[in-house]
Amino acid sequence: DANGLLLLVGAGNLGAPGTLEGVDALVDKTPRGMQPAETSDSDKTAMRAAGNTSRREAFVILLGYAFVAFAIRTSNTTLYPSFDAVAPFARDINVGIGILISALVVAAALRKPCLLQAKALGPIAVVAALAGSALMTIGLARSSSVLLCTGAALRCVGTSWTSLLAGIACCSLTLRQLFVGIPAALLGGYALAWATTALSLEATLALLALSPLLVYIFCC
Repeated sequence: DANGLLLLVGAGNLGAPGTLEGVDALVDKTPRGMQPAETSDSDKTAMRAAGNTSRREAFVILLGYAFVAFAIRTSNTTLYPSFDAVAPFARDINVGIGILISALVVAAALRKPCLLQAKALGPIAVVAALAGSALMTIGLARSSSVLLCTGAALRCVGTSWTSLLAGIACCSLTLRQLFVGIPAALLGGYALAWATTALSLEATLALLALSPLLVYIFCC
């Protein structure tokens, strides 16, 4: 899956110059007994990069990762089959765009990692995913293959990047949090996808459309 490849790219590129925050080891230079009352955002980022993520922060990150799994599962079981009546090739376009985004990210990570401003591009990716979902909904309602394919491509661009953000966020977890949390997040995502089968198609697609936004909120 293209999103799975992006997760791996995000993990390997976490320490690249110009991406997110610096990933140098956290060095506490504050004398004992003189710790500041509040921790700055940069200090929190450094603590997470050093593997000092709290249980609460780890839970929130893994909750976002669960929505990545939910989106992948629900897309395959609910969204893509609905394309068949309007434009069966829209699924292939969606996959092709995902592969293209993956290739571009890999090339940037190897050649010029400073281009991968993950957090800065996050809001743009969320807007693209939401706009793509809206276009797909209109395309399905009006049986418009043009709107459907355009929306599918735009949504894929957005979800590919939010999946990358989830992978980068998971890099801050400890090994124990990863070994316990990743399987639990996958199980939770698939369980949610199964539970949504009891909902209407419209409600399921609405939750699917919101999943990139939830991933961004929980992982950033």
